[in-house]
Amino acid sequence: MSETNLKSKLSQAGYPVRESADFFTPHWVTQDCLLPHIKFAENILEPAVGDGGIKNVFVAYGHTVMGIDINPDRAVDLQMSFLDFTNPDNIPFDIVSNPPYFKPHNIDIKFIKHALALTKPHGGIVAMLLPMQYDFGTTRGEIFANCPEAKHQIKLRRRIAWSNVKPKRDKNGKVVGPTKNHVWYVWEHGNNMPSTTLYAPVANAEQHPVLETFPDYKKRMGAWV
Repeated sequence: MSETNLKSKLSQAGYPVRESADFFTPHWVTQDCLLPHIKFAENILEPAVGDGGIKNVFVAYGHTVMGIDINPDRAVDLQMSFLDFTNPDNIPFDIVSNPPYFKPHNIDIKFIKHALALTKPHGGIVAMLLPMQYDFGTTRGEIFANCPEAKHQIKLRRRIAWSNVKPKRDKNGKVVGPTKNHVWYVWEHGNNMPSTTLYAPVANAEQHPVLETFPDYKKRMGAWV
């Protein structure tokens, strides 16, 4: 399905669609800002896998990852809506994603609540990449202020230039950098310690090793069975 057709289907379903239907996450956001701080399970579920930017980093670091996406043109192992996924095989996993945002339907909140429900039986972790101050607002108390599983905020100190979004330019043709700040919000079942706020290092994408050079990277690219 093309991006144009996907937008059309979303629009017909009542979802207002943004100019770009996806914002693909560059590797440094996961590799430098999330993995050094959180110990994840071997199995990872990425419910909005996109081009595999998050998935590929976890694979390179020895995890087995299942990628779900509604769009079959993406790096999917399972094409479906994450909100319809029920984990029929009762596999324990953690969930990591840069979730979609479609207002006023609050699909991002639905993603988070569904992720928390899926990881609860096995005491898992949920990590979501979201805009700074996402935890503010009266509609989000049930997943933050009134949610004991909300444990960590890892604040990015470098703004994200999405992998698939062309940079904006001013009237003189000069590239205008990204303007939004982001945070990894992390929920943990069974963690009774106080919540923490961390600041990620200023990542430099130019210094990253090529993921394909990691041991067993290609062998581990398949999803769990």
